[in-house]
Amino acid sequence: MIELVGELPSDSALEIHLRSQRNRSISKLSDRSEHETGPASPPVGKEIWFPVVDVEIEQGMDVLVTFDGVSLSDRLCWNGNFWKNSVQLQEQNVFVNNIEHWENSVVVESATARLREFVVRKSIADAGREWPGFRCLTDSWAGTVTLYRKQKESLSELAKIEIKPEKTDSPPYDGVESRTDLINAVQANIDFLLRSQNRNPASPTFGGLYLFYDLAAATYRRSDWIWTWGPAIRFLIEASAIPEVAAHYGRERLLTVAREMGETSLRFLVRNPESPARGLLITRFDPTTRYRCGHSAFASPADAYFLAGWGYVPLYEVTGENRFLETSRLLVDQTDRLLAQDPVIEQDFVFASDKWKNWTMDESGFGMEAFAELYRITKDAKYQAAGRRYLASLTRVLERGDGLWDRTWHRRDPAREDDSWPLPGPERAPIRVPTNANTRGLAWAMMGLLAAHRLLPNEGHLDAATRMASHLLEAQDPDGHWNFLYDRPETEVGVSEKGTAIWSLLFYRLYQETRDPAHLEAARRALQWCLSNRHHGSRDPLAQGGIVGRSPASGVVYRRWFPLICTYTMSFYGNALVAELESRRGSREEEAERR
Repeated sequence: MIELVGELPSDSALEIHLRSQRNRSISKLSDRSEHETGPASPPVGKEIWFPVVDVEIEQGMDVLVTFDGVSLSDRLCWNGNFWKNSVQLQEQNVFVNNIEHWENSVVVESATARLREFVVRKSIADAGREWPGFRCLTDSWAGTVTLYRKQKESLSELAKIEIKPEKTDSPPYDGVESRTDLINAVQANIDFLLRSQNRNPASPTFGGLYLFYDLAAATYRRSDWIWTWGPAIRFLIEASAIPEVAAHYGRERLLTVAREMGETSLRFLVRNPESPARGLLITRFDPTTRYRCGHSAFASPADAYFLAGWGYVPLYEVTGENRFLETSRLLVDQTDRLLAQDPVIEQDFVFASDKWKNWTMDESGFGMEAFAELYRITKDAKYQAAGRRYLASLTRVLERGDGLWDRTWHRRDPAREDDSWPLPGPERAPIRVPTNANTRGLAWAMMGLLAAHRLLPNEGHLDAATRMASHLLEAQDPDGHWNFLYDRPETEVGVSEKGTAIWSLLFYRLYQETRDPAHLEAARRALQWCLSNRHHGSRDPLAQGGIVGRSPASGVVYRRWFPLICTYTMSFYGNALVAELESRRGSREEEAERR
């Protein structure tokens, strides 16, 4: 809360301008990290800026976006992921509605325009009273608060106050030797996820999670990657059943947050019966200058099934609300329809072009979670049959003889959307793009194999999972992590913090099936790396406890090589903590600690 002391002047028209320190250098899509190598590809005629709103927007407030170098033909779109509102670009542009907390996007079609300033304004008509307070989204707000007198079309400055950032510090995290240490780690992870929840009631994704915390820009980003909320839902549900955690937060509080994520995601169900993506979910929005208003919505079968398996089924079990179960059924029921139009399951429907994407990736393997979870709670054999067909459509074109999956099946179909990735060669001559040892991508495929084993335990999927895991066992660094491409040096590709967290949980799950000590050891080494690499000692308390990634895909589709904390990394790391607690249950170490 910004609380300023003193009376306002008695003028009839005043304005207060809030200039956040976060907007002194506004990030943009074309930004390059100092760690990025290779030739730059500057945008031509289009750019996306990402200004930050870090105060709550109240009645009487708006944002002012000022540009230099504006031409008559220039266009602007404000938060075009949710609102397709292309308008003529002005030197000064005012927005009252559709304001997001934290990251906003300003898409500009212009060869010369450059964003100069971003200001949050508060108009005061009844002056002669105390300064109003401003509710900040963080206690670490810093910047300037300036009071102006409004005189016709001009402003004259009356007062200016600078608020400097508070210094914060924290000691390194202790090791994890006991149950108490693990519980403390679980709670620190929950704290990070609670800070990452979108609490803006005006946002279409109110109640969901931001995908990233960006240390370089000190802001949360991407409230619109909906599929990634699934592991957080499961983690909060399972953590809420731990007595110490329930006593600390209140079990209902954690279940409420998990439920809010699920309820928000249901808003993105595609209900149009004429849409090729009917019965699926819009699961993400990608920032790109390729499409109108700088974004496209995507509906992905695999993403939707992943969210159903990780989020909706656990929510149904803990709340008894049938809509989570029925939505899961509806999503999975699209499998036969989709496989009738193409024998390989679709990757994405691209709403900006109204086409299916031209390629399917190994990552679609993780969609098997929905089939396995629905079968677990219903014992309906139709989910076994549908899951078998789904997985076979992928393994037929991606599975290799060495246990790995190739990265991509590209159809080379001119009627489909290449989404910035056309492949040369004869039309309608599909091609397999070989695996590039992508740690995270293969983790999604591995997740599918383990889910397939739960669904179809006698069909060899555990053997397939063990073969795939053997490659990761061999490539794991002694300190527990994997590189972004696990067969390439860290100096070239960076660490896969996302992949390390996911593989930690996957090795715990594999160990439950194989009881192979090597699998448990790999899981624990990966978990220890996550624990040892939590962020601490920063002046930015929002980053506290996060596992920072810096790689060619730090932000997956943007912000390459910038330091980011991904909430699904934190969610899988949280689930791995719960798995470690479970693995210790009844052990001599736990019994000794309890005594």
